[in-house]
Amino acid sequence: MNPLLRIVVSITKQTLQAISFSFFAVSVATFMPLHAVAQSPDSASQERQLRVKEFKDMPILVRKTRNLDKDTWYKDLEIEIKNVSGKPIYGIHANLSLPDAVIGNGRYGIPLVFGKSGNADIRNLADPADDHLDPGEIYVLTIPADLQRGLERHHQTMPWTVKRLELSFSLISFGDRTGFDSTRFVDYRNSPAPKTRMQ
Repeated sequence: MNPLLRIVVSITKQTLQAISFSFFAVSVATFMPLHAVAQSPDSASQERQLRVKEFKDMPILVRKTRNLDKDTWYKDLEIEIKNVSGKPIYGIHANLSLPDAVIGNGRYGIPLVFGKSGNADIRNLADPADDHLDPGEIYVLTIPADLQRGLERHHQTMPWTVKRLELSFSLISFGDRTGFDSTRFVDYRNSPAPKTRMQ
């Protein structure tokens, strides 16, 4: 073969290989994200699960859940909890979050609350007549009615984002100025009381 022709053929082969590789790379870059998105709805067929984030000496036991797999779970979900401590519990703040429903830098979360608003501050001394859970008593947490519409939209438009639920307790107050702030036990009995008490 003519040396000049051999050089032209060689350059042509290299060019075609480079074009083929570039096309392959672009194809992978284009289709991989679409493939990942296409996999997300597949998880809609999985059963809904609730994970409880427990901590050492947690005074609440999550006994059972009801209606977790119903199509209307956002209205009918019941989370049965029990006071397993030796003292009455006057305030509970829990958070039901959706790890797969990302909003900005955070997650979609639903507050689940028990007790008088003033007892949300562990530093406050509760009135014995306030609503409370005695040791061994059971209470059922439900999703507030005003937050059910947002969950219904997630359930209908992005069902894979409501398959994994996480429950954590951010505050538990015994009403005697002791309790748990997140996972840490706190005792304010020897500290000055707040100047004002929330009602």
